Amino acid sequence: MDEKLKDFCSNIYVRTAMTTLEVLREDMGLARAIDIASKIWTRLGTKLAPLLQEKYELTEMNIPKIVEMLNTFLKEVLCFESSITESSDDKAVITIKPCLEWTKFKEARLPPLCYRMCYPMIENIVKQLNMDINFQPGAQMRQGADRCELVFTK
Repeated sequence: MDEKLKDFCSNIYVRTAMTTLEVLREDMGLARAIDIASKIWTRLGTKLAPLLQEKYELTEMNIPKIVEMLNTFLKEVLCFESSITESSDDKAVITIKPCLEWTKFKEARLPPLCYRMCYPMIENIVKQLNMDINFQPGAQMRQGADRCELVFTK
């Protein structure tokens, strides 16, 4: 994918997230907007899981295969700079560096709500595919790290 198209794709995703939060904040205040936005992105994960399973022809629902599919989705569709930095049958880590979503939210002077939007979406995608896989964030840019880590365990 060329750089212009990559930037365009990533901006659609990030601007959708930002616009969702901005509109909700204007209509109902920040605290309620954060709660509703989190529910929206959680539901989005539910809706995306079967689409991703079909698109990437995911037949094995184990950690390495699901993480490979997620990393491909993050890179090809959302245009994140991501890589699998650890992968085994029991644990895998996707590292995102830099995180475009976090950077754009910060530039727009919005709270860095990746943990209330992106993380619930990722967790719900994984749970829809395999209830036995746990997701938790590792290092986080919003907490001062130079990267965001998505950690998957049994």
